[in-house]
Amino acid sequence: MHALHRSEWGDFANRRYCLGKETDYNIFPDSISLKAAWSRRTDKHSVCGYLHFVDPENGDFRLKDGSIAFTTGFKNFTMDSFVLFLRC
Repeated sequence: MHALHRSEWGDFANRRYCLGKETDYNIFPDSISLKAAWSRRTDKHSVCGYLHFVDPENGDFRLKDGSIAFTTGFKNFTMDSFVLFLRC
């Protein structure tokens, strides 16, 4: 998993694809952003709302029970089981 440089995105202008076949099952911070995605014909099954992290101040970004993210099929994972690579 790594952050993608703009040149790696397919069809970056309308953000419909990012090295995959579809954009869906995401969690947006607000309804305006979600409606914008719907207007681009993406994110049919995505939702919007607050994520409810367990303890973000101490790096625990697992989600609390009842978080809206679970409605998209998201599953918690340990915070030490992944690495994020940034490319410049």
